[in-house]
Formats: sequence, structure tokens, C-alpha cells
Amino acid sequence: MTAAKWWRGAAAVVLIVVAAVGCGDRAEDAAATPALLMPTADDAGSAVALSFGFVQNALVVGDVTGFASNFTDSARMYVPGYGEMVGPAIIARDFGGEGRRLGIREIQRVSDGRYVDGREVVDSGRYVIVTERPLPDTTLHAQGRYWTRWRYTEDGRWLIVRDSIAGTSPPP
Repeated sequence: MTAAKWWRGAAAVVLIVVAAVGCGDRAEDAAATPALLMPTADDAGSAVALSFGFVQNALVVGDVTGFASNFTDSARMYVPGYGEMVGPAIIARDFGGEGRRLGIREIQRVSDGRYVDGREVVDSGRYVIVTERPLPDTTLHAQGRYWTRWRYTEDGRWLIVRDSIAGTSPPP
């Protein structure tokens, strides 16, 4: 037997073993995997802030698909001047490209507190939008209040369930 034939035979055995091991019942495997435990309100704070960083980055760079991926299927978002948007597709269509169009560089958020409700965290506080140029009068206010409900999924993702802002001052 040549070395090449031996290696082909060995590779075939490895493939058969790998295939046999990977043939378990996926539903059974998923049921056996426990959901990640819900963090406390204190522990959730840094995770929510990090998740908002992903949302903000997608908005700023104009990644509409990435922006929309941070919302649940039934998410609701309210922004003055845009109204209430329901579902990630509508949120993406109506607001996903606005960060780039309006020259938003950063949205600074300061939480005034949060509480845990089941697998969700409600966070509220104040925001300031930093832009490359003044915001048009017909759009966002440069500062105001926000209220966001986040859901911690069983696979460890934080998704927005509801997001609302209310401006407290017109753009500069």
C-alpha cells in the first residue's frame, strides 16, 4: 500500500467519524443547551452600553442592514419628525440611513437608571447628538431624553424592543 492510498483511507475514516458525531438530533441538542442567565440591572448596564455602541456605529457609518439587525421582529421606534416605526424593515427604511445623511458623528447617552423586567432591561436617560454640521430644523433635536427597552435573548444577544427619544431643544 502506498502512502497516498493510506492517507486517503485515513481521511475517509476521519470523515465518517466526524459525520457520525455530527448527526445528532439538532432539536434535542438545542433543548439541552440552557438559556444564558439574565444579568442583574447593574451587570446589564455595561452590556447595554456596548450594544448601543454597535447600534450607533451602524447608524453613523450608514450600515442600514447592521442597524436593523439590532431590533426585534416586532420592535417599535419613535423619533419626533419621523413618527413611530414598527419592525426592523421599516425602521431601516425610514431611519437607518439618517446618521450618514445628517452627518451624525456620535450620540452620547447618559443613563439615569435602568431596571430588569424578566429578560428585558428598560434604560432611560439623556442624549446629545454630535454632528458634522447643524441638524435641519425639521429633524432630530440635538439633545433630549431617551427610553429604550432591550431584550436579552437566550443566545446572549441584546436587541431593542422599543426605542423612543424626545428632544428638549432645537438643533443649534
